Amino acid sequence: MGAKTLVRCEVGRIWAASRRAGSAGDGVVATIGNAIRSSSRKPAIVVSASFNAIGDVMVTLDAQGALVAFFLYQNRYSVIPHVGAKVVAIACSALNRSELFVALADGSVECVNLITKTATGSMKGHLHPVRSLACHPSRPLLASIAADALLVWNTGDCSRVRAMPAGRQAMLEQAVFVPSGEGLLTCAERAITLWRLANFEAAHVLRLPAGQPTALRLRTCAATADGTLAAGAGEGGWLALWSLRTGALVKMILLPGAAAGVRDLLPLPLALPASGSGARPAPLATFVLTSDDGLLRVVDAAAPALVHTLAPPKGAGVLLSAALDPSLRYLGAVGGDGQLRLYEAGALLPPVGLSPQPLRAVSSGPLFADEPQQYEGADAAPEARVLGSRLPAPEAASPLTKVFGRDVEQSGRSMGASLPLASTGGLGPASPLLHPGHLQAMLRTCWAFPSAHRLYAWRFALQLPRNERAHRALLAKGIHPECAALMRALPVADRRTGQRLERLLSCLAHWCPLLGQLRELPTTLFPLMDAFGGDDLGAFEACATVLLNWGQSFYEFYPHPPVMILGQAEELLQAHMPQVPLAGLCKAS
Repeated sequence: MGAKTLVRCEVGRIWAASRRAGSAGDGVVATIGNAIRSSSRKPAIVVSASFNAIGDVMVTLDAQGALVAFFLYQNRYSVIPHVGAKVVAIACSALNRSELFVALADGSVECVNLITKTATGSMKGHLHPVRSLACHPSRPLLASIAADALLVWNTGDCSRVRAMPAGRQAMLEQAVFVPSGEGLLTCAERAITLWRLANFEAAHVLRLPAGQPTALRLRTCAATADGTLAAGAGEGGWLALWSLRTGALVKMILLPGAAAGVRDLLPLPLALPASGSGARPAPLATFVLTSDDGLLRVVDAAAPALVHTLAPPKGAGVLLSAALDPSLRYLGAVGGDGQLRLYEAGALLPPVGLSPQPLRAVSSGPLFADEPQQYEGADAAPEARVLGSRLPAPEAASPLTKVFGRDVEQSGRSMGASLPLASTGGLGPASPLLHPGHLQAMLRTCWAFPSAHRLYAWRFALQLPRNERAHRALLAKGIHPECAALMRALPVADRRTGQRLERLLSCLAHWCPLLGQLRELPTTLFPLMDAFGGDDLGAFEACATVLLNWGQSFYEFYPHPPVMILGQAEELLQAHMPQVPLAGLCKAS
């Protein structure tokens, strides 16, 4: 274990003068804590860290908004006083070694000089607190993300350069500049966008592959040092890799099971300083990941392989976030105990003789084509058990034809992705009701299907697969734990109807865990379930197909309201009914 440093006063030493800044056997150079009492009479915990342009200064931010600058080569620290709103995010300048940008709770961003400890400029434009800052590697540009907008600033005169188009900011999780300096990456839940800084136009939209579950959400992104690849990760257990030159998805890497939720994604350059005589330099597409399980992992995306796993020392809790020194000397990792541990960057390399652990990957092309896209229970892949995107109709025979036991023609976007139109609902191929033109004419004339044939028409239109085996597997899982809260949203007087609704909601929650958290789901699906009467299989498949094809975008912003859809509805209402006052409808929702 390295030296232990507690910040007790405004200035002090990081480690004893007689001790060199070397690491212990675990690679820890120093353990930095905060002994200054907060308003709750407890020491404020460290929440994040940032290194300056040359790596000789590290700035930490604690939960109370206090800033401490650690001058690593001079072996001293200094508290940076701040008066005003609470500091919520920090980023050191990539051009000026003594310049620090701090985001405040009131939405403003200030530039602070680390030497004089004074504010040299202020940038105001956000209506909400900034949650992420990113500095350009070679130009005086700063990107800031808040709930209301993504803004790009000129740090030379503190002027605003560009704001993201309206309606696209709500989903953004993070923004990072490409190391080459020619572009900006913005990370949303389902895609990463590469923006050209020359004209601030979108060069590529790096999307997750079609058919992927909405549970696979991006919350962090990074670009390799040479600017050729972009990586994204988050919830769902996958690391996605795209080409920044073509915008194509290169591969998706399945992370170890414990790393299902990735918090931070840091790219490593071409080489790292060796910690031993036999250590290998890190390859180009190597990333450092901190995940929800508290471990720090080094993943070689080119192999792909898990190169090394760095666990926190005993009693340190989990590693929540990390920051890498640009000079590749130190790595700062914030632990669950509220202390920051300064590692030698060489600790990221595996011990001599330890072979990397291979990881499963799917290369570009028809991703997951070798896995059946079914909705079965325990035997289905995790990505197939949750609500997915609309599946394009494949050109060749799909594994689904074997799953459902039919050698059928490829068409439609049902739960099976490719089912025969004439084989649904138990109707013969020659039935006139199955002709799409007749159905459309009937709707235009009568505005409804005949009551005697309505369910058959719906089964035909929705292309329900009638997969009884998959439905029985979901029923066998029993009542989902979240269904008690869901049922309270719609009390049903009839006991039998309530039991049917409970079975339907349980199957949907087992099929897609997100659906177990949507309190408005019972009121939304009850009319559709009631129309199917005692046909539990038809009700489940109809509800799942409607959610899969038309309800998916409502939950892309969960737990927030669907801002983009509300905005489109507001525009339609204003266009057709301008007399209705709708000002602020989207904002109020």
